[in-house]
Amino acid sequence: MDGFTHRLAGVSTASIAIIGAEPHIHLASATLLIIGGYIGGELPDFDKNQSDFSQNHKLLTILLNTFVLFLKGKSNTHRGISHTALIPITLYLISYHASTLPCSPIIQVLATCGIGISLGYASHILLDLLTSMGVMFFYPFSKKFISIGNIKRKNTNTTRFIIILIVFFIWQLQMNYGSTLQFF
Repeated sequence: MDGFTHRLAGVSTASIAIIGAEPHIHLASATLLIIGGYIGGELPDFDKNQSDFSQNHKLLTILLNTFVLFLKGKSNTHRGISHTALIPITLYLISYHASTLPCSPIIQVLATCGIGISLGYASHILLDLLTSMGVMFFYPFSKKFISIGNIKRKNTNTTRFIIILIVFFIWQLQMNYGSTLQFF
């Protein structure tokens, strides 16, 4: 998948969360979720030197890869530790908990953005599950690559079509069951 597709999916996922939270969400929070979704949609590819993220955020890429080296004792491979479900789930739980605490506005901003990042991150991993390479979804519990599709990396039109279908499907759920769907 390309960076554009992952950013689009991250923003779409954050937008769906905003729809699920309405009318109880403020414009500032919605904006932070969208920004977080944009960042999170591309963030897992910090482990690939040629990715849009690595090219545009070289210092952050170096820091993240150094952190992985510290954790694992060896360098990261593409779709390794950065492409596990554990990261967005953990980030979401920490961010959501922080957003419910009475604390300073800066913590609230970071927590809301963290929720958006976790949603974008999760969308990235789910899209990569649809490729023939797959991801190590259950890492560190399993190092097996899991794939549920056969989308080719360069077939961005197919990917965008799938994103539109997913967004439409969730939008329809929201329209039909709006008050019973809760995203956070």
